[in-house]
Amino acid sequence: ADMRIETIVREIHSYDVEHYLNTIDELLEAGITALAIFPLNDLHIVAKINEIVLQGIPVVTVTSDVENSLRNCYVGADFVKSGQLAAGLIGLIKADARMIILSGTEKVLSHKQRVRGFYETIAKRFPQIEIVKNIRSNDDKYYAYEQIKGVVCERTDIDIILVVDNCVNAVCEALALFPDR
Repeated sequence: ADMRIETIVREIHSYDVEHYLNTIDELLEAGITALAIFPLNDLHIVAKINEIVLQGIPVVTVTSDVENSLRNCYVGADFVKSGQLAAGLIGLIKADARMIILSGTEKVLSHKQRVRGFYETIAKRFPQIEIVKNIRSNDDKYYAYEQIKGVVCERTDIDIILVVDNCVNAVCEALALFPDR
């Protein structure tokens, strides 16, 4: 028996819900029999996932999940625990740290989950840690760079920056401007 599998890959480099939905529709029109997706955590995306599953097409969310969908399974990390782990490590390094959190977007559940796990653990175990600023970059590297540069310029007492998005390089470039700290 012929056991051929064809893979169709579509990369989406934005958080535009309409673009996601159009891309999913194109894949459905191409006749897909299963869907693996890095989803946006959006009600329209959840509705589309539910519609696809109800048509009998399996859906697997990958790397990040969505809330309240009928997807068949999720493959990825437990990001709440990742945030808890980050808080625990920071608490061990400097229990009275003054820090910045650079988070990505509310549209990606894994970003929200990491931050939630972090805040929950800080509140329970390390209440003396001060979050000086929580910056939502929406994965905009230029914005992240400018924000980090501005806060570090104003505040000489920042000990730690937790990066929960895709802007690590921008943070490093901004920090390179302050080699004496």
